[in-house]
Amino acid sequence: MAEQRAYSELYVADIIQTQARVFELFCEDFPSLDVRKIITDFMCSKYRAALDRGDFQWVNMTPGEWVKYFLDLPECQDKSGWALEDGQQPLDSLVAYWAGLIYSEYQWTYNVTSKWLVKVLPVTKLERIFDPLHTIGESRAVEVIHERWLTGQTRDYQQTHPGNSLRG
Repeated sequence: MAEQRAYSELYVADIIQTQARVFELFCEDFPSLDVRKIITDFMCSKYRAALDRGDFQWVNMTPGEWVKYFLDLPECQDKSGWALEDGQQPLDSLVAYWAGLIYSEYQWTYNVTSKWLVKVLPVTKLERIFDPLHTIGESRAVEVIHERWLTGQTRDYQQTHPGNSLRG
């Protein structure tokens, strides 16, 4: 029996690109905030969970619409939790874009939720491994990340979430 997915493979490339652009928009729109925290909150949000489940309202939205709906959440109104720490550098928009690609591709490839993924693979980790992994293509980078850092954790997740993990 084939593994069920939350949405058709026809949408994967669009979702990957849209999420990457959303993360880039976070950098452009909030240069004085810690976009690492914004990305983490986005990945744990009810809207990203809806996309994990294949909610076509989200699949068909533009990056700007994703940002707007996310920022309209009550928990996003007070942005003081997203402040940069003293001396902390903002997240580079290229790294943010790449993180969006990697998270979406990993989530699709290994059929895990975005909320789980950002907890076991924090943005700060992606930031540290950006060089040289961004040069080998997203699919290969996801394979390397999985093989080097997440094989056991992903296997444990899949065993505790049998069937289609994104629908449960």
